[in-house]
Amino acid sequence: MGSQYLNKILCGLASEAQLPAVMPMTIIERFVSGWELQALLYNWSTIRDSSVDALRGYFILRNASPYKDTAHWHLQVESEAYDVQLKVFPFNITLIRLPRMQTDLTVDWK
Repeated sequence: MGSQYLNKILCGLASEAQLPAVMPMTIIERFVSGWELQALLYNWSTIRDSSVDALRGYFILRNASPYKDTAHWHLQVESEAYDVQLKVFPFNITLIRLPRMQTDLTVDWK
C-alpha cells in the first residue's frame, strides 16, 4: 500500500478506484496550504522558529503504512527522534475524520 492508497482512504474511494499519477496544486491551494502550515508553526510554541520546510520534513513527509482492523483504518507512522515534540502539539493529530471518508483514520505515531 502506498501514498495513493492513503489518498483513496482520505477521499472515501474504493481501493480499485483509479487516480491520476500526479495532481498538481493550484496557486490558491499552494498559498492556503502554506498559510495553514505557518499558522500551525505559530501555535506550536516549541517549534515556532522553524521553517515550513522543516515542518514538512519532520512531521508531514513521513514513512507510514495504512492498515485496517475490524472497525476502522490506522496509519502507522515510522518513529523518528523529533517525535518528542508531538507531546506538546496543540491539536489532535491522532484521529482524522473527513466528510468523504467511510470510516475514521487513527494515526499511530509510536
